[in-house]
Amino acid sequence: MRAMRAVDDSKLIVYTPTGEPFTIDQSVVKAAYVRQSWYDPRYGVSYEFRLSPRAWDGQTFQTYTPPTSGRGQDWVLVIQGVDQQSDVPTPFGN
Repeated sequence: MRAMRAVDDSKLIVYTPTGEPFTIDQSVVKAAYVRQSWYDPRYGVSYEFRLSPRAWDGQTFQTYTPPTSGRGQDWVLVIQGVDQQSDVPTPFGN
């Protein structure tokens, strides 16, 4: 499993090669709103599952469970900061 975040804390990406659940500290993404999605690298398809206020409903740590698991069931979680008015991804460096 691998994770990375943008230098400006506007995006977090987590890769799981076998679809294992994982827990992350959501406070590392600095944005008013965030778009959360699963990316399926096998088919090149992204599935958005949540657009929410930055407040995270009072939760800091969140456990994510990919849609499928097992050998060959790799997934990428993308948490992207967005502008609350236009739902446009936050530009890097802002």
